[in-house]
Amino acid sequence: MENIKTLSYQEMQEIEGGIAPFIIAGAYIAGSFVAGLTVGAVSAHIVYELSH
Repeated sequence: MENIKTLSYQEMQEIEGGIAPFIIAGAYIAGSFVAGLTVGAVSAHIVYELSH
């Protein structure tokens, strides 16, 4: 089992530091997308209610 490379704390920090911006950007984009869908759905519902 000794041949399996274990990441040092330093390497973990570097990897997390490199990935974090992408995770944050992804979460932000996903959140914006969901918010956009919600607003769109609510707007469509209001327009539907007003027009019927």
